[in-house]
Amino acid sequence: MLSILTSVLVGLFAYMVVFAANAAGLFQPYVVFSIAESAEAVSVGDFNHDGRNDAAVSTSEGNLLIYTQNVSNGLNSPVTYTAGSRPESLAVGDLNNDGWDDLVVTNFSSSTISVFLQQANGTLANRVTYTTNSGPDSVAVGDVNNDGLDDVVVSHWTAGNIGVFIQNINGTLDAKIAYTSPTAGYDDIAIGDVNGDGLNDVVKMNGQGLNPDLSIYLQNGSGTLNAAVSYSLPGNGILGGGIGIGDLTGDGKQDIAMSYGGNIPSAFVAVFVQGQDGTLQSPVSYSSYDIPKPVEVVDVNLDGLADIVTLHSGWQRE
Repeated sequence: MLSILTSVLVGLFAYMVVFAANAAGLFQPYVVFSIAESAEAVSVGDFNHDGRNDAAVSTSEGNLLIYTQNVSNGLNSPVTYTAGSRPESLAVGDLNNDGWDDLVVTNFSSSTISVFLQQANGTLANRVTYTTNSGPDSVAVGDVNNDGLDDVVVSHWTAGNIGVFIQNINGTLDAKIAYTSPTAGYDDIAIGDVNGDGLNDVVKMNGQGLNPDLSIYLQNGSGTLNAAVSYSLPGNGILGGGIGIGDLTGDGKQDIAMSYGGNIPSAFVAVFVQGQDGTLQSPVSYSSYDIPKPVEVVDVNLDGLADIVTLHSGWQRE
């Protein structure tokens, strides 16, 4: 099973690095898969409904590469799908309510998102595009109107809103609903219950340090999102790297981890803990290695507690 998977771009060569955990809660030696194109984003899901996790990689060349897992627990050579212009962000979820993993990528240059639905024969259908605002730069999948169906949420580099695409009962997405958001760039977006009411909320990181660092859109009982509530780290001009959501204190509540800064000693991961009243507490920052970027919250040593994993831009380190 694939436990942690990252893409690394070094010089002109892209690599996919797979870390698998063993029963002792330690990582086995990593396995590197060379990618013939320039990797942009990577994710994991079962894309041929065989019960095994596979890898998906979007590339600067405008493709989506699917590496299915084989019976030897390795990855097969990739199957290539046309993904559209600049597919810089990638997310996985069931986007037509058939119980199978589908994929969505952002298309930065064409102001669209592309949805790839899994078919009965274990392949992906050709992409279906949906129009969004200019410069979509991050995407997340989750139920944000409490109807039990996965929806799609997108942030935008050059538009002052986030876009929400609600899945309807016929397995398509409705037209975008816009919610006002700071125009920042280098954004990240995530979905989780960050106020403890049992409903998924939307968290956007405003990446360039010109706006509040976090914009929180709480889901309300009517199946829509409230106006954003802002949270920031101390200081000005903070450059955000990425965000992840998970229980980082062991109290059953979802917290937020945000990477930020540049080279050490100015590289950190901040944790915004969810309080008993459903608001976020003042962030606590932890020192990190140079230029921390994407963030994942996952139990990496199998002790039942969530940990934080980040990838460092320009460095072959996690």
